[in-house]
Amino acid sequence: MVASIYLTMLAASAVVSLSAPTDCPITVCPMYYQPVCGSDRVTYSNKCELDVAACKIPGLTMANATACGWETAECPRYCLEIYRPVCGSDGKTYSNECELNIAACKNPSLTRARDGPCKLPTPTPKPSCSDACNKMYEPVCGSNWVTYANKCLLEAAQCRNPSILLAATGDCKCNYACMRSYDPICASDKRTYSNWCEFSKAVCKQPELTFRSIGVCKK
Repeated sequence: MVASIYLTMLAASAVVSLSAPTDCPITVCPMYYQPVCGSDRVTYSNKCELDVAACKIPGLTMANATACGWETAECPRYCLEIYRPVCGSDGKTYSNECELNIAACKNPSLTRARDGPCKLPTPTPKPSCSDACNKMYEPVCGSNWVTYANKCLLEAAQCRNPSILLAATGDCKCNYACMRSYDPICASDKRTYSNWCEFSKAVCKQPELTFRSIGVCKK
């Protein structure tokens, strides 16, 4: 009887170990929002987050390159307005992987050729690259998702790597993508932000900014 119970527990342990791997690597995913829908109908913030979950949930795959519920029965229709260019096998540059996946859904022969734009801007030859910049802190975000203290330092990096472009003004962490929903928020600067996410981005850049009221600011 004891042997039978032991064998049953051993078998159950084997099933658990097979269904829930414990040797998944520790992965730190980037903090950008480009949602994907998993085969479990859960929306993950980006493909990396899905891959982390897939290691722990055998059989989990990406069902769609957009948030769950945003896709049609045939092809996804919506993508966030985030610029992370990828080059398609058709020689066309797509704004992000989601846009490429929409096109690939309609044209199955289309694949991703590489990350980044298909044609990089031809840099103007420079005799040398200088790091002689002032110490003024006016942060800008590069297309490599690195925050530079000012535009001069970004240009110095561009001199060494022409593929780096100016993605946005301000710290990279303050330039995440937001959904296009309209739930207006009135802030202390008497400006109306389209939703809480857009208001939070503004607070990231202007810490002194505070919440005033829900709805459009009244003049």
